[in-house]
Amino acid sequence: LSSRLFQRIREELALAYSVGSWQHSFSDSGIFGISASCEHNRQQELTDSIFEEINKIQDFISEEELDRAKSQIETSIHMAEEKPEYKSEEIGKNFALFGKFISSEEVIDTVNKTCAKDLTDIATKIFSSPISLAKIGPNDNTK
Repeated sequence: LSSRLFQRIREELALAYSVGSWQHSFSDSGIFGISASCEHNRQQELTDSIFEEINKIQDFISEEELDRAKSQIETSIHMAEEKPEYKSEEIGKNFALFGKFISSEEVIDTVNKTCAKDLTDIATKIFSSPISLAKIGPNDNTK
């Protein structure tokens, strides 16, 4: 299953060789990022299209998209549980972030209780912070 960002940027617009998002959580803050690679002459179009998707996610998430994401998260948790190192990593991460262990069942329950408005509100909060942009490649003074 592909993300909204991947579907739009890679599959529909064919703007990038690769595109994806990532996040890191800390006890008092976090970071969210989007990375992509493309032909040099398409970097501005790619950047503009990524920002369009950032704006869209703050406005609307369909129930179908939300259900697909919930299912994907639950599946990835169950698959990760098959790895021996998963539990120790989760225990360490949970204690560092929350000061206690949170079971996979609790995470899945929280995910399943999440509604589309919760996510659009969070997206609005995340993307109201100043955004940094870094590009690697020849300098042609693009915005």
